[in-house]
Amino acid sequence: TDGIYLQSAYGLLRISPINSNVIRVTFGKGSQLPDGVHPIIGEQKPFGKWKYKDSPKILEMITEQIYLKVDKTTGAVSFMTRKKQPLMAERSVEAKLFEQPLQGPPRTRFYWEIPKNELLSAVNHGIKTMLSLKGTARYITPKNHTERLPLVLSNKGYGLMVAAGTPVFCCNLPGNGPQICIENSTVLDYYFIMGKDAEEIYAFC
Repeated sequence: TDGIYLQSAYGLLRISPINSNVIRVTFGKGSQLPDGVHPIIGEQKPFGKWKYKDSPKILEMITEQIYLKVDKTTGAVSFMTRKKQPLMAERSVEAKLFEQPLQGPPRTRFYWEIPKNELLSAVNHGIKTMLSLKGTARYITPKNHTERLPLVLSNKGYGLMVAAGTPVFCCNLPGNGPQICIENSTVLDYYFIMGKDAEEIYAFC
């Protein structure tokens, strides 16, 4: 199997291990998800070194490096080290939202929680410099968008790569974030990448 599927009244959630330190999270309305992966990423071989445990309220997944749990009531996903040290957690309520304005294209929003001492940066892939996201709201789609995907790095040891072919906006303003908004999109598709430093995260990207 390519992962774990969790169906709700709102949509379908898929959790797919890519390797021991990378997890793909895909969520869409209804009961089906698009086939394949973003063309920049390309097809990958199935990864089988993981296990899961299902209980009435929580679904757990474990790889050699990551412990992951999903709240089956809200669909919120939390990522930890294998020793259960917290890394990243989706917002506990309405972490994933789909919007259809009266005018204009649809949007997909994704929210997660960070402690006060966590710092987020967007990556300028061309020269591998960091653009601070502290107290800001900005587009994070790389200029070379046909070769690279938007990537947010945390000083807590993880990165979030957004698999989107449309503009991606990140807001980290007090009271509004952190959140990622994908324009003209009806599917959320992101990769959680655990790494001790930026270079280890770049290795997957």
